[in-house]
Amino acid sequence: MSLNAFGDQWMAVVGESHHADELDRVTGGGVGTHERTANLVREPSNPHDANAIAVVVDDLPVGYLSRENAERFAKGLDAVGGRATCGAVIRREDPLRSWNVVLQVDYATLDSL
Repeated sequence: MSLNAFGDQWMAVVGESHHADELDRVTGGGVGTHERTANLVREPSNPHDANAIAVVVDDLPVGYLSRENAERFAKGLDAVGGRATCGAVIRREDPLRSWNVVLQVDYATLDSL
């Protein structure tokens, strides 16, 4: 089960450059803007950050929430099974640059957990 956290507020994703191959698979490569559904998935055993929250699109990891946002929302996500669903906008304007991912979330829903 996944919490519905769709909304009209923007949240940046970090680490997209480490997931270029996955983002090319999700989008078909090239350039453009793509709207998708993303899953926020807790990774409490992540060796770099015990509060880590991965961003997963089409079952592929595409980045993480920032440390600040992960710390803010980790306990709440744990309380609802470690998963939430939201919107994602994936964009690249130049094929020589990295993809950019932003999430469309409802902060109030995430903060209320």
